[in-house]
Amino acid sequence: MSAPTRATISVPGPTSPTTNSARRVPTASTWCGPCEVARVTPDTLVEIAATACGLAYIVFIIRENIICWPFGIVGSLLSVYLMLENRLYSEAILYVFYVLMGVWGWVHWARREAQADNPVQRYAARYHLVLVLGCSLATLALGGLFSTYTDAARPYIDAATTVFSFAATWLEIKKVLETWVYWIVLNAASVWLYADRSLDIYAGLIWVYTILSVWGLVQWTLSYRARALPGDS
Repeated sequence: MSAPTRATISVPGPTSPTTNSARRVPTASTWCGPCEVARVTPDTLVEIAATACGLAYIVFIIRENIICWPFGIVGSLLSVYLMLENRLYSEAILYVFYVLMGVWGWVHWARREAQADNPVQRYAARYHLVLVLGCSLATLALGGLFSTYTDAARPYIDAATTVFSFAATWLEIKKVLETWVYWIVLNAASVWLYADRSLDIYAGLIWVYTILSVWGLVQWTLSYRARALPGDS
């Protein structure tokens, strides 16, 4: 991106015509020195739109509102483009997966809600142990693949966030309480990945996601306990 041209405007002084010693009207560059005004690009607008959809998605899913899924689908479609532009290929695959899972999640939740049977649930520790081991092996395989055959910027970190996000999204659709533990760790790790690729808006968004994931864990825990102990007030 080329730097904007700095214009200087000369105005006649009170006792002389326009000369080399004419007064100069202060401009942005006068006050800011070397600072530059950032130009809004189409990619920036796409990133902002994806960010807005992402925030709406996580707020609505924390509230267990089915409207979360349309926002998630649109935000993921926009994110596919941005990840490809920044050579984060496994992240692009992840967002394609999010689109597909968004459609499935929308249908799944609608069916469960129609049957009045869509509560928050918990899975046993052994299930999560197997899941983490499987995701770790898949991370090594995917990271090696992208490291060898593509110009991926951070192949193994990118692969780890991608693979574990697959698992967390699956748990999210199933409304498994522990999904928020996965998201807290994943979001914290993803901040560095996006900042490293100068996706500053996304990096800021992921910080917000980390905080919201803690909120999600609290809210779903309360929801789970309320259903598990219906007699308690």
